[in-house]
Amino acid sequence: ASGFGKEVMPLVRQQFPTLSKEQFAFIDDGQSGTTLNGYPVLSYLDFISKPADHKAVTIAIANSVVREKLVSLLEKDGVQHLAVQSTNTVILDEVEIGEGSLLCP
Repeated sequence: ASGFGKEVMPLVRQQFPTLSKEQFAFIDDGQSGTTLNGYPVLSYLDFISKPADHKAVTIAIANSVVREKLVSLLEKDGVQHLAVQSTNTVILDEVEIGEGSLLCP
């Protein structure tokens, strides 16, 4: 839970304005039990164990090897991947945006 995650969280909140701040968190095994910009930082196990009707994540990690491992783990646990885009994103014709994409300003 750091650099890119801090940049992406406001975009996620903007995309889901009806959800309360308490419904959002960062997931980071190395920083669990702390807060970042007022959001709790949970371990993956804490996130999976938390009761919820629906769980979804955006992976804001640059390392492709780590991202790939996380995608496999999330799929195994039935967690949806969110596609997040800023309000000023321009998507060209005939472009397909995949699950879990991040389109930043």
